[in-house]
Amino acid sequence: MSIFKEFSKLEPVRQEIIKPLSDLEILLDIEKKIFSLYNIHFRGKSHIENGNEALYDFILKYTFSKIPQSAIHPSIIQKYIEARDNTELNFQDGVVRGMYSGALLEIVCSQTEEPVIVDGKGKTFHFLFNHVRNAKNVSIKNFKGDLILSHAGRAGTVTNLSVEEIVGDSLLYKAASEKGNCEQLSIKNVYGIETLKSAGFCYGRLAFLDLHNISGGYTLSNTEGHYGYLSHVTISELKNCESALFGLGSDAKVEHIHLSQIRSEDLLTRAVIRKGTLNYATFRNITGKDLLSSAGNQEGLISHIAFQDTHNVRTLFDTEKDEGKVEHVLREPHYSARQKEIFDTIDTLALTMHTFSPPEQKKKHLEIAELQKELFTEEK
Repeated sequence: MSIFKEFSKLEPVRQEIIKPLSDLEILLDIEKKIFSLYNIHFRGKSHIENGNEALYDFILKYTFSKIPQSAIHPSIIQKYIEARDNTELNFQDGVVRGMYSGALLEIVCSQTEEPVIVDGKGKTFHFLFNHVRNAKNVSIKNFKGDLILSHAGRAGTVTNLSVEEIVGDSLLYKAASEKGNCEQLSIKNVYGIETLKSAGFCYGRLAFLDLHNISGGYTLSNTEGHYGYLSHVTISELKNCESALFGLGSDAKVEHIHLSQIRSEDLLTRAVIRKGTLNYATFRNITGKDLLSSAGNQEGLISHIAFQDTHNVRTLFDTEKDEGKVEHVLREPHYSARQKEIFDTIDTLALTMHTFSPPEQKKKHLEIAELQKELFTEEK
């Protein structure tokens, strides 16, 4: 038999077909390579902590250089989150994965105007979107985890951000710090301490912010310290919030805020000290021990403040020390019929603010600001 006939009986060699990687597989492969490079260039050679800018810059630049255009679309963020969590990693690896998720979000937001909607469906993801510097039109809900969105907007801009149904501590820790900017934020149904702690620190800016149904101490504590700026804020239904807004606005400017249905001991204690200012603030239905205790000291200024239904809370105790000033204060029962009507309108706008989108909320914040001015100019 011819050797050629023997070969002819063999099955033809099949050429292996390499299936292209899906968009998600590409992202997971990039993440794997980032961990490898992190182990070579960062681990053990310098102290890597949650606030390390150099590490985030490295992750952002590397990811942007490797991710194909086909993988940059809003739905890819949801797919990545469904494939990952941060429960099994140690602290430093958790930070790296959190920064990678932040880099993905920043890249997607830079390439599209479409909204990015992420539903964690109850998943635990510590450090989620950690350090995302620039982002817009983002909705995040149903997550568990600590330090979610920590350092968001640091030295950058985050706008039109909605966050809800979060269980964890230190949400948005140090957001908008280091000359950063966070604008049009809606935060509701959060269970954990230190929400927005130290946000806006060092020349940062927070504007058009609504907080609703927050449970946990030290909410907005030490926020806008060191020459920061906080304006157009509504806060409603804070529960079990010990020392909420403690130290708010030290060395900073705070204006046009309204607080309603708050249960907190030592609310706004030591706020706007050291030349800080608080202007146009209205308070209704506040329960607790003290409100604005020791606030405005050390050349601070508290002006255009109005109280209603504060339930025997001691207000403005131990203020005006070290050249601090308190001026233009309205209290019950010295309101005219028109002032009561204005207060009712402000409170209704604030209590329903969370039902609107952040852009719609901005219009209502501006309406509240005008009503607050009218409250103090209305003749009795």
